[in-house]
Amino acid sequence: MEFGFDAALRVTAWEPRAEQTFGVTRADALGRPIAELVPVADDEATWRAMLGDSDGSQTIKMVGDPRTFECGHRCVHDGDQVSGAVCYGRDVTERVAAEAQAFLEDQLLKAIRGHVNIA
Repeated sequence: MEFGFDAALRVTAWEPRAEQTFGVTRADALGRPIAELVPVADDEATWRAMLGDSDGSQTIKMVGDPRTFECGHRCVHDGDQVSGAVCYGRDVTERVAAEAQAFLEDQLLKAIRGHVNIA
């Protein structure tokens, strides 16, 4: 999925995969606040942080949505000023769930090993 937003946090680009992922058409997305279309727990702070970091990646968990996304971004510049950001990402819900399950299984195995005397 790919989308972009400007310094006012308004959507400026909304690609077909974003339409499929978030269920909002390009026509409906353009000009709307990114925090409204992709709501995260800290509201606008996540999106503002992207404008202050030239490029990076983070995991995004949307409010009211069980999915987890890994989202990379690059800032768009107008001269020396950051004028927006372009985000590209993917749904990593299954990977995150598998990692959590593996962690729990590892903890269980450690607990069992700590209480079983193997001679």
